[in-house]
Amino acid sequence: MAQSLAEVALRVREYDELYGNRWDLLQAAAA
Repeated sequence: MAQSLAEVALRVREYDELYGNRWDLLQAAAA
């Protein structure tokens, strides 16, 4: 599972660069 979580984290950073700082929204949606 750690590997998949690391992959998700990398994807989030890639999307963050493309779409702007949406990390807070993703965290809120996941919470």
